[in-house]
Amino acid sequence: KTIQEIRMLAFEFHPPALTSMGIIPAMKSYLKLYTSTFGVEIDFKVSGEEMPLSYGKRITLFRVCQEALANIARYADTAKAEMTFTWGKGYLAVSICDQGKGFDVGKVQEQSMGLAAMRERMQLIGGEWTLTSSIGAGTAIDLYLPI
Repeated sequence: KTIQEIRMLAFEFHPPALTSMGIIPAMKSYLKLYTSTFGVEIDFKVSGEEMPLSYGKRITLFRVCQEALANIARYADTAKAEMTFTWGKGYLAVSICDQGKGFDVGKVQEQSMGLAAMRERMQLIGGEWTLTSSIGAGTAIDLYLPI
């Protein structure tokens, strides 16, 4: 388990596929490691054709997705979640959803530095971040990035 955690940490700092292959291969690689480390299976879906993104946008999106997945592992109390990348004409939309225990967004959002960091990171690259959750019904984070 310690070796898995060290690999996870190294991958989190610099995912090799992100530089050379793009965000989709990097995310697929990360999700394999994430599932083996945390035991949460992610149903990963991609629609549309991947478009090139600057390295800054790729790494920012990757980091926001990492934070969302970390929150699922820490707080959702679920073994399954879903992540969808949708490439459209002039945009990328990412949805990360779980059917976990959910939470009161008003209470938690004010206190969570991780949620604030996700929102700020998306704003820095010209994107949008939306969080929805309700107790007993899970949580969804939706990202939108004009390209």
